[in-house]
Amino acid sequence: MAKRFAVLGSVVVGVMGSSAYAQPGATAPAPPAPTSEVPPPSEAPPAPQYAPPIEAPGAPPARELSMAEKLTLGARNASRDGRCDAIAMIGARVRQLDPAYYQNVFVVDPTIANCRQGVVFRPPSREPVYAAPPPVAQPVEVDPLPSEIIEVKSPGKALALSLGVTAGGLGLMVLGSSLDHGSEKDGETFATLGSLAFLIGPTVGHVYAGNTWNTGLKWRLASLGISVGGLVYALSQCGILDDCTDEEMNGADVGAAVAVGGMISFFGATIYEVATAPSSARQYNLEYTRYRMNVRPHMQIVPMAGRAPGFSLAGTF
Repeated sequence: MAKRFAVLGSVVVGVMGSSAYAQPGATAPAPPAPTSEVPPPSEAPPAPQYAPPIEAPGAPPARELSMAEKLTLGARNASRDGRCDAIAMIGARVRQLDPAYYQNVFVVDPTIANCRQGVVFRPPSREPVYAAPPPVAQPVEVDPLPSEIIEVKSPGKALALSLGVTAGGLGLMVLGSSLDHGSEKDGETFATLGSLAFLIGPTVGHVYAGNTWNTGLKWRLASLGISVGGLVYALSQCGILDDCTDEEMNGADVGAAVAVGGMISFFGATIYEVATAPSSARQYNLEYTRYRMNVRPHMQIVPMAGRAPGFSLAGTF
């Protein structure tokens, strides 16, 4: 029975479909006619739209470092370069800006605390490379005047030697020239000895003080040479017993003037050399005192490349 109703239903549906096309005036739909027109060009597809990036939640904005923090970074770089002397100056500035930051951060920073002068740490291995410290301007050493001078040579004794021998020579010269004609031989002897004593007397005090080749001696020798040269020139122009022309006499006068000028300079140099004998003794004492102070051994704490402290026994010779 059910199979009959199914067959009947399919027949009814087929009849109704065919009757729709069989109605008068109704035409079946015609197939689409082919066309030769070119379709319009398709427009460019719109650009894809992307969603804005999603920021990480809770990311704090970058803040500017304080001056104390910037100085701390500089101190760390100085420690890595082995310039520990710069850390002290940087630390003083940080402590002035922020005492709490200096005490809680700067002082306890391991990079700064482990600085070693002249030892450069090269990242990333952190192996120390020993290098010479940067050159610094060396102060000019000034030799100070010792507080107590060790008197080895007596200035008074130096003056007494120079003045005594010179005055004694001058006295012998006067004595030799004042003797009677009967003692002419003795007079010549005294005059010769007096002349020698007068020549070497001013230098005796300087010899005692360890300054033989002094300025006064050089001056006296130069003056004596000028005087002798002028005398020789005068005698070469006109002898003592010769009959000379006016031109020769003029040349002799010039030589005599040079000789006299040299003798005046010689006596002035003699006085100067006698007067400076105590100065030579004082200079000797000063140099001797400085020598004794420098050769005296002393203890000295010296910086070392490593961490171990040490001391040295030093002296200057």
